[in-house]
Amino acid sequence: IYLTHWNGPDGFPLVNGDSGTSAPLMLSTGSVHRFRFINIGPANRYRFSIRQDSTLVKWNPRAKDGADLSAALHGEMPASFVIDVGETYDFDYTAPSQPGTYELVLTTPNGQLTGWRQKLVVR
Repeated sequence: IYLTHWNGPDGFPLVNGDSGTSAPLMLSTGSVHRFRFINIGPANRYRFSIRQDSTLVKWNPRAKDGADLSAALHGEMPASFVIDVGETYDFDYTAPSQPGTYELVLTTPNGQLTGWRQKLVVR
């Protein structure tokens, strides 16, 4: 679960209480991992993306605001989306069968880096 909010009057974003680089997340090769994103900040929209180097990986949308999406809305898509205030999104990410390092990054909607990131280590 990734909970996005603000750091008081400074206004910079926090993810799970952290504004910088979070500890790496270890993922098992070939396994499906569910990612839940929640924005409880008072005003800002953010973009979450998973990439290897500069290439976006793929994931499957699963739920929006706590409700499962219809089968018609499932399907692999680039792992990047914008979350607005009060929204919750769930995605399933199938880790590749080969080990590697990926990165989950938080940016502004237009792609400006916020400083928060997390390595995803597939092994």
